[in-house]
Amino acid sequence: MKVICSAILLFISSCLLAQGEEQPVISKISEVTVYLRGAQVTRSFDTTVPSGNTTLVIGNLPVNIQERSIQVKAFNDGVKVLAVSGRLNYLDEKKKSEQILTLEAKRDKLKEQIADQDVWLEVYKEEESLLISNKAIGGTDNGVNIDELKQAAEYYRLRLAEIKGKELELVRKIKGLQDELGKVNAQLSELSNKRPEPVREVLVKVSARTALKSKFILTYLVQEAGWMPSYDIRAENVLKPVEVTYKANVHQNTGKDWDRVKLTFSNADPSQSSVAPNLSTWYLNFNNRVAYNDYGRQGQMGTYSVAGNEVSGRVVGEDGMGLPGVNVVIKGTSVGTVTDIDGYYQLPLTQDAQAIVYSFVGMESQEIGIGQRSVIDVVMYEDTQQLSEVVVTGLSGRAAGYSSRSSYEYKPKVKKEIAATAVIKQTTLEFTVDDPYTIKSDGRNQTVDMVAYELPATYHYYAVPKLDTDAFLKAQVTDWDGYNFLAGEANLFFEGKFIGKTVLDTRNVKDTLNISLGRDKNIVITREKVNDFSSVQFIGSNRKELVGFEIKVRNKKQQPIYITIEDQVPVATNKEITVDLLESSKAEYNKVTGTLRWKLKLEPGDNKQMDLKYEVKYPKDQRLVIE
Repeated sequence: MKVICSAILLFISSCLLAQGEEQPVISKISEVTVYLRGAQVTRSFDTTVPSGNTTLVIGNLPVNIQERSIQVKAFNDGVKVLAVSGRLNYLDEKKKSEQILTLEAKRDKLKEQIADQDVWLEVYKEEESLLISNKAIGGTDNGVNIDELKQAAEYYRLRLAEIKGKELELVRKIKGLQDELGKVNAQLSELSNKRPEPVREVLVKVSARTALKSKFILTYLVQEAGWMPSYDIRAENVLKPVEVTYKANVHQNTGKDWDRVKLTFSNADPSQSSVAPNLSTWYLNFNNRVAYNDYGRQGQMGTYSVAGNEVSGRVVGEDGMGLPGVNVVIKGTSVGTVTDIDGYYQLPLTQDAQAIVYSFVGMESQEIGIGQRSVIDVVMYEDTQQLSEVVVTGLSGRAAGYSSRSSYEYKPKVKKEIAATAVIKQTTLEFTVDDPYTIKSDGRNQTVDMVAYELPATYHYYAVPKLDTDAFLKAQVTDWDGYNFLAGEANLFFEGKFIGKTVLDTRNVKDTLNISLGRDKNIVITREKVNDFSSVQFIGSNRKELVGFEIKVRNKKQQPIYITIEDQVPVATNKEITVDLLESSKAEYNKVTGTLRWKLKLEPGDNKQMDLKYEVKYPKDQRLVIE
């Protein structure tokens, strides 16, 4: 009988091993590749795999992993990855969030403060009771004189007044602390009443002929992360190169902190379709509309004109509370920002900005036209669409993303020791940061300096005094495409001072990159009408108007400057209107556009004057605006 029982137990054990027992493992985030939207997270762990089939359970992962992206690699040829799947675990309790822990600590501290105040209030009440119960003066057989009575009355009055004042002060303090405690308890109750979130687990079925120790890596995509390029542009003076610091503004709200991980920033966007468009036949007929291919079709938002060079506003949820960490991006660009802790944002605009896209985890994305507005407030609503479960696969060979055959290291000219290594791949550009970084899961922007370049530049001033009498400094950089800049917000510094913000728009430029460095008040420009010349004359059935302006420029700087000044004369669009340029001080004149351009070099302290005179003839019964 014992032999039979032993055989049965051995058979059952063999069956369990064949099915694969679950073996929990603990993984740690080691690398993260951050895309413009989303991130690929790499976790690693070491474990001993027993002989036969075993299911490794990698737990405590973010819930919103894109399961299609999960890949697992074993770094031991004796261990084979058979299958990978995912599941949600509702039984394991998640660790208390940092917010709950902070609130609980604040609650306990408030209770201690209230208890301390209660003790002092009780002490003063006891002293008050003692004074009142012992206020009798003198004995039963003899009274007190007037002086003693006055002294006793004075003492009781002052001391009781002091005690009552202290009691009132303590009551007010206790009420304030209790009010604050009530708010903390309400917030804790709100957080505690929320439905417990499950934890994500990845199940990796592996097999080994014998017990082996192996290193494993797990990679997956998450949506709740991203980065945006930005720049610090500094020019010490017009005789030195421009220094451009290339920065990454990274944010993540995945539910897991990235603690001292290797960061790589990629200009790829996994959320975009990788399928090339297919041009279908265009059939022409009367009264037909223009046919669009559905692929990549732009939203029919109409035509927009930008009201200014910046848009600001606030993003709130349905409850009216500000939403921190909302992505705010100019549609079709990498220019964007994220909302602050109260939901506010400021976003500089590109010249062709037409719409802004607002996106946030668990919320429906919104695309809003800019129009003439400089303030756009947005209400975001919960996205009720459920993500469907998809099949995931394991890798028994080399993990995707670890091959570098199609890439080469790019070594740009840099001003100082670079903080990141640029690698150009077949279709993307990546910056790998040399030092490990910690990025908290709070949705807030954290700036990471990547590379500082010194760009040889030609400085030139530009002014249109008809519209604005200030001179604007521009740095012109050639051969800029070797630096792999993306469109992004830029902080401007000139002569050691912050002068404002702009957008470094690298999408539509050609050989020369123009960087605007803002206004320079040390160049004085005036444009005044010459009243002695300007007049109106009538010749037969026509009216002739003469118009004249004096444009003056003065260089108050300590070094010579080059400046281009533009003005214009009107361009006739009717044969009954004629425009004649009488005086232009040798300006370059484009008759098609009516543009006048003066290119000047001014030494320190130099003054220049340009005269602009023109006449316009048109029928005297008509009216024209000719200035």
